Amino acid sequence: MSVIDDLNAEADQLRWWEWLMPLAVVAIVIARGFWGASLWLDETLSSWVVQDGVAHVWSRATTYQPQSLLYFYVLAGWQEIAGDSEVAMRALSGVWLLVALVGLYLLVRGVSGPRAALAACLILIVCDPILKALSVRPYSMALALTIWSLVATIKWLKSSSGAARCWHLLLAVAAGYTQVTFIGFLIVPVLWWLALPKKRSGREVLTNFVFVLVLTSPILWHTYAQLSQLPRINVGPDIVALARSLVPGNLLVYVLCGALVALISVTGARPVRMSRQLLVTAATWHALPVLALFCLAFVTGAAFFIDRYYIWALPGTALVCAILLTSFTNQTASRVALCVAALLMFGRESGRHWQVEDWRGAVGVVNEAGSSDTAVLVYPGLVEADIPTWLEDPKRTDYLAAPLQRYRLTQPFRVLPSQVEGAEMRNYLLDSVIPDLERVDRVFLIANAKFNQRLQVGVTGYYAQILSELGFKVEWMSNYGAVSVLEMKR
Repeated sequence: MSVIDDLNAEADQLRWWEWLMPLAVVAIVIARGFWGASLWLDETLSSWVVQDGVAHVWSRATTYQPQSLLYFYVLAGWQEIAGDSEVAMRALSGVWLLVALVGLYLLVRGVSGPRAALAACLILIVCDPILKALSVRPYSMALALTIWSLVATIKWLKSSSGAARCWHLLLAVAAGYTQVTFIGFLIVPVLWWLALPKKRSGREVLTNFVFVLVLTSPILWHTYAQLSQLPRINVGPDIVALARSLVPGNLLVYVLCGALVALISVTGARPVRMSRQLLVTAATWHALPVLALFCLAFVTGAAFFIDRYYIWALPGTALVCAILLTSFTNQTASRVALCVAALLMFGRESGRHWQVEDWRGAVGVVNEAGSSDTAVLVYPGLVEADIPTWLEDPKRTDYLAAPLQRYRLTQPFRVLPSQVEGAEMRNYLLDSVIPDLERVDRVFLIANAKFNQRLQVGVTGYYAQILSELGFKVEWMSNYGAVSVLEMKR
């Protein structure tokens, strides 16, 4: 018996009340994900790329953010319709996330039944990186495109539908141009081909893989060329970060609690014999992106091991957990397990908050307190700020100071690098920054309070020390989430 037939043999229909808790969790996550908070740094970059409309997207995206070209065109069109407020711009990602959830539901329902499909959607929505996807960034759109690409792939694998194959290729290419890191998703259709009945030859699957890779090679090459120009930041991950990514602690606890309650409370409940092929496929889908990015970051020392870069692995995570929650011989046990997990996730989500970079508040206080005899120094937290030529180029400075452009800082400003230990950076400080400081008695320092990996100190404290050596003393300091504002006077 095939995997599909085996898993659909006991498929049953969901009761109406089984939808209530998962839908409540979905609604809360999406609402809390984009309501009211200031745009954080990466979101302001997206806003900057599209702020002057579709006509400027190509030049800005290909120069500064080539990895998300298609997303910026979609965002620019959406902005024309919905406006440029924080809620309106984030709502686009909310729409794409709903599209992704519908695709995931259809995907899992086809191989493991409707209850597992509902569980997978519930688990996906509470995974921590999804909060990053609910932002003015391309991750929700890329996730939706990859999931629907896989839906089309499975239809093609099970039939001779040429239309399904075309949709798979089109959506896979679109996902690559939406967020270049999602090109790694190409391995997932190969995994499903290995697990499902092989009605298509391996040569055809390989042809699809190569075709998509060739069509996305321009954006791969362009992104690589841009990244190769950036300074190296040695932030290779440790084994603890890998363990946390491979074993999502809270999710695993919720799933096991739900399963345990189901086994204890329902007489005769026991796990069914799970499909080894499906579990291996889902587990590989979950683990492979994490391991690949970990190895890449470990070898290169670059900051590749970041959770939002392997969001395309989360459906695999959700599928593994969903199978564990709903694989019981007794249908009531599956319902109990899903409801217990949903309640635990609901309680967790109700207390979660967005990690705020409140650039709106920081810029607002400087605008209110600043004057013509005030100098403003800004450390935005971008690695590009460590390229000396960028700091002297007005167009590139606009990009580096995207948060200030978004929230309209009224004072002239200078962008600071993460450190001034090198000769070029010290010359920039001596020739461009200090002359401005000599003409004023008051300085505002707006800093993304990140930890300086090179100097092993906080960026805010680092520059406060430099300014104190120039005769300035801190009058007051205020934090706006991860953004600090210092006022210093002679």
